[in-house]
Amino acid sequence: MKIFGFFNRLSIVTKNMLLTSLSILMTGVILITASYYIQGAVLTNQLEDNSQKVMGAWKDKITPEEAKAAMTDTDRNSELQKKLTEVFDDLSATHPDVAQGYIFGQRLRMTARR
Repeated sequence: MKIFGFFNRLSIVTKNMLLTSLSILMTGVILITASYYIQGAVLTNQLEDNSQKVMGAWKDKITPEEAKAAMTDTDRNSELQKKLTEVFDDLSATHPDVAQGYIFGQRLRMTARR
């Protein structure tokens, strides 16, 4: 119990300052941890809500066939690409909190890294 022996030899002012500092530090850690988890949950829910709203607005504008055809159509002057560009421009105008649109799945080939 050398720690308590060390603690008992300190003056009352030093003990008070140590305990106060420790309690402030513990309170800060608890508040930061709670804030991290709460904000993470809030941001995740907000992102899900925004993506559902955007996809709800898109479901009538882009058909699955058009999305599939867009994967192979690389000509920017084609009618399909012009239509998709117009839809994405409309996305920026109507949903300013959305930085970019994405219609393909997560299984795209990463040709730039190869």
